Amino acid sequence: MLKSLKICNQIALGFVLVLGVSTLMIGFALDGLRTGSESFKTYRELARASVLSGRVQANMLSASNAAKSFLSSREDEQLKVFKERFERGAPRRFIPHLGHAIRRRMMLIAR
Repeated sequence: MLKSLKICNQIALGFVLVLGVSTLMIGFALDGLRTGSESFKTYRELARASVLSGRVQANMLSASNAAKSFLSSREDEQLKVFKERFERGAPRRFIPHLGHAIRRRMMLIAR
């Protein structure tokens, strides 16, 4: 079949086939980039929520240690540290952010 075509037509057909395969490859590549971008956004949200919960944990641990020190020594400095750390790391301050991240993650999982 191809032998019956002129060389000009054979070259044109080859060029069209190469363009078609290239277009198909570009389509798959763009789909992969879109999927990768969505996955990275999900990862970024989870990482931010993890960092936030780590900060809360660290502040609560520091507040707990300061409270323990205050109870044993009754130094006002320890009470000040406790109040500062408790206010900085109190979960009520971070609940809206964590709640948003959790709801977003649950929506992504439900898809």
